Amino acid sequence: MSKYSPEFLTSMHREPMTLNFIKQAIKDRSMLEGLVIACSESHELTIDIGRGIVGKVAFEEVEYHYDGSPIKEVSARSRVGKYIKFIALGIEKVGDSYVVECSRREAQKECHENFISKLEPGDIVPARLLRIEDYGIFCDIGCGIVALLPTNNISVTHIVNPKVILRDVKRLSVVIQSIDENYKIQLTHKELLGTWEENIAKFHEDEIVHGAVISVEDYGVFVRLSQNLSGLSELPDDIQVEPGNMVAVKINHISPKNMKVKLLIMDRTMEDEPESLKFEYKKTSGHIDEWHYSTPTAKKQIDSVFRPVDNGGKQEG
Repeated sequence: MSKYSPEFLTSMHREPMTLNFIKQAIKDRSMLEGLVIACSESHELTIDIGRGIVGKVAFEEVEYHYDGSPIKEVSARSRVGKYIKFIALGIEKVGDSYVVECSRREAQKECHENFISKLEPGDIVPARLLRIEDYGIFCDIGCGIVALLPTNNISVTHIVNPKVILRDVKRLSVVIQSIDENYKIQLTHKELLGTWEENIAKFHEDEIVHGAVISVEDYGVFVRLSQNLSGLSELPDDIQVEPGNMVAVKINHISPKNMKVKLLIMDRTMEDEPESLKFEYKKTSGHIDEWHYSTPTAKKQIDSVFRPVDNGGKQEG
């Protein structure tokens, strides 16, 4: 795992750090990680570092902003109870204890200069989920630096409620979709879950499988069969279903020509999603230039093409 990985994805320094370890880390400007245990009225953070050793992060050292925008107070308050990455700048003895001057800003600045600024659209990186909203997921892609994964980029299948789909997910592999002039980064995810042909290869006509109801329309019920594949069932006569319900469906017909999967809902089933609906990545690292989901004959073509950025961080048109 890179030292520029998302916060709390590393296992480094979970044991209390010694005084000698901290002094060497100051000399080497090592990337450290510790648990924030308090935030003062002035929004200074306290980090639990070791026996008789605490770290202090001044408010102005809580975050690094490439565009120079001010730090919000909530950025400090929301760190309590969470692990953050930091660089130790100095140490002094105060009474019987030692206080370490720490900077999360310096850690993020180093991450930006050595990792974030070198990213290109199409690069695949690990991400840790921070906050899920209806419109998207805020993700840590390195040392607490945040990027947005829009809901419609999670999967080719429609996502009604991302909080349900991602309720047990802590980390994802994501693709850099775009980077603007201020290094605001937008992510995508569906390109890692396979094409239509790769997804349909797991299913066969006349078999009965688990699925999740996506939506109920006047003309039928859309059911998600895998993270990047859905099909349409006629409205069942005697079974009441709604979005989020798990159902057993029979696969009546598969048409690669137009990417249609005709289903028949057999029954309601267990409430929890089976393993078949969990994320299954085709690739988790490296880079992709383009991705083609659809079959060549399909009327609707779903593609992604990733364009490089210029030296100023602005994406080429």
